[in-house]
Amino acid sequence: MMSLLALLAFAPAPVHAAAGASAFLEVLPGGARWRGMGGAARAVATDADAGFWNPAGLARSGPEVWQAAAMLETGAPQGTIASLAGSWLTDAAGTWGAAWARRFGGGFERVDGLGTVVGTREDDAEDALLVSWARDVVYQLRAGVTVKGLRQRLFDFTAGGAALDLGATAQPWLAQPFVCSVTVENAASVLAWSTGARDRLDRGLALGLAWRGWRSRLLVAADAVVREGAPAVGVHAGAEARVLPVAAVRGGWDDGAPAAGATYELGPYALDYAWTAGRRGLAARHQASFRLRF
Repeated sequence: MMSLLALLAFAPAPVHAAAGASAFLEVLPGGARWRGMGGAARAVATDADAGFWNPAGLARSGPEVWQAAAMLETGAPQGTIASLAGSWLTDAAGTWGAAWARRFGGGFERVDGLGTVVGTREDDAEDALLVSWARDVVYQLRAGVTVKGLRQRLFDFTAGGAALDLGATAQPWLAQPFVCSVTVENAASVLAWSTGARDRLDRGLALGLAWRGWRSRLLVAADAVVREGAPAVGVHAGAEARVLPVAAVRGGWDDGAPAAGATYELGPYALDYAWTAGRRGLAARHQASFRLRF
């Protein structure tokens, strides 16, 4: 993605922006359960949050007709993140999903041409609205698509745009509990700023693999993500163990940062918590989710 300093070169006064200001729009959040596994979710996420990771997962959502989820994250760079998601399984038209995510907070300052701060810290807000669809293509092969509407506000400037994600999952052998996946993130995108500048989101290609064993009490998953502009392949790996019929614990590696989490379930309700260690001196991140299926 074009740097924000270049993007806002049309501004009447120079600005200084913290790094990663638009990373939220490129890699959206997706539920505390999967964050506790280090973000290794693209082959395993089948709940209402699947549209954030791999839309094809919605077609594996199980017998529940409706699912819903809500998440709140604190400690994220320059703000707080909130999300809502829902999915609907139809008889003949596949599975539909809708989600909304927002990052809001500060972290930006106006500076003059000499680099001197001339204003107070400004607020920044980013929103994403997702509509997803998935269905079975052939036996054990599922495909899905997510269309994203995007909006960003930075200082006095706003941007709006759209992006497209594509995904597929497959279980090659029915007798073996392995699932593999491929996701093309931001396959097409555009972001138009009020200054007249145009931008796009960095594309990403993600390959995922998951295995469930130990009488379905253990889930192990790993994702490898190649993204434009990234210096190396992103590695996400994690495991979840169901230690009680109503409780699970998990741990993972979120591309260089340890992660951990837990879940408590009561009938159709589930509460998730996740912790991710901070990178490069940043604070640790905490996520809490509530899930419902019916």
